[in-house]
Amino acid sequence: MSENNGAGYLGFFLAGLGIGAALAFGVMDVVSGLMPTYLSFAAVLPLVGFTALTMLTAANATMQLGIEPPMRGRTRTTRPAMISITPTAYMA
Repeated sequence: MSENNGAGYLGFFLAGLGIGAALAFGVMDVVSGLMPTYLSFAAVLPLVGFTALTMLTAANATMQLGIEPPMRGRTRTTRPAMISITPTAYMA
């Protein structure tokens, strides 16, 4: 017998939110790169940060809800592997 705690619909919603936030982050990243002055670039950066934070939060919640309850805490170790920093960042 399967256990249904109602998180299925929430997980579906968060997955959609994560995809939308990822698209918004991509758009805002391009927009910030096209800003002609430092002031306009600085004005757009809060939107870039908001969309990035929304995307990462939705991705974490979707991953937590998509796993069996006894394994949920263990997914915290796989998240940094999925959102990793490129090796070239350590060469600077």
